[in-house]
Amino acid sequence: MSISNLRRRAAAGLLAGTALTLVGVLVAEPSMASVTYAFSEANVDHAFAEIYVDGGTQGRAYAQHGGSSGMAGWATYHALASADSGVSNSFSAWTQSK
Repeated sequence: MSISNLRRRAAAGLLAGTALTLVGVLVAEPSMASVTYAFSEANVDHAFAEIYVDGGTQGRAYAQHGGSSGMAGWATYHALASADSGVSNSFSAWTQSK
């Protein structure tokens, strides 16, 4: 085998290896972070918040109703919080993502 053929094969092998590495990196890169569903509701009867996230996003939920409150920690899939102190004019609920 001539030197010229060896150089061509080496260059082709290097090019193929680089292409496979690049494809592996592109495929392995995580998808865009996102919130897939978020809902919060607060009224005189109860407070409720729920969030679903994916793609590396974290989410949390908070609900406060009268003297009762709940906050979920940061979660990578689903967070839920609810509060109910009977009837109250003091209430709030929210969801948050990062």
